[in-house]
Amino acid sequence: MKLISNLSRCAALAVTGTLLLPAVTFAAPKTDKQSGFCKGLAARAAAAQDQTNNFEAKVKQTWATQDQTQAVQAQSVDTAVASQRAEADTKLETELAKVEAAATTNSQKQAVATYRAAVKKAVADRRAAYDAARQTFRAGVSAATQSQRQSVLSKIAAYKASSAEALASASNTCGSAGTTDASIRSNLKAALKENHQVFKAQEKTKPAGQQVKTLAQARKDAFKVADDAFRKAMTAAHEQLKAALTNE
Repeated sequence: MKLISNLSRCAALAVTGTLLLPAVTFAAPKTDKQSGFCKGLAARAAAAQDQTNNFEAKVKQTWATQDQTQAVQAQSVDTAVASQRAEADTKLETELAKVEAAATTNSQKQAVATYRAAVKKAVADRRAAYDAARQTFRAGVSAATQSQRQSVLSKIAAYKASSAEALASASNTCGSAGTTDASIRSNLKAALKENHQVFKAQEKTKPAGQQVKTLAQARKDAFKVADDAFRKAMTAAHEQLKAALTNE
């Protein structure tokens, strides 16, 4: 179903969104004689912390929006399925009523009653299989999404910790013999750049994307198994009815 396919793509988009932390930069003083860099380091560190915290908050807000969108799409799928089933039930009852009307003898009526029960069971079994496949898919996507998000939060926390460590190291170096603002600034910039590159390299690995694809394929396979079983059950029901009426 198109709606289900859309849900898959949106689930996949939910657990594999690309993250890029903003780089932390510092304005260089005009000359090494100026001590503004070290004097303003605490304020810069606080600003960098706020910047990263704001980024984390935006990430979480994006996730919340994605969750709401997926919930609406899942509800749309369920509503469409319920509507299609209700329409199918109406048509099925119409067809069964025609078969029942054609039965005149007790044996024919019994054969038709057996046929009705077999058809109803085939329909119910396929629906149950479809429902289970959808539920398994959604639960799997949810688990993969939460795992991926926890991984992202852990990476952000590591980024914040290593950045704080680099800033603290720079602050401790300020005023040390043989150091200048330029050298401290250069070392800090290099440390933060390396930290940022490590985060970007880690973020490129998105195992949840493949998990969602695997889950979608498993759901598709489950649907096919259910369809095959349904066709076999319906064929058997028809053959049994035909044999009963022929032997009448």
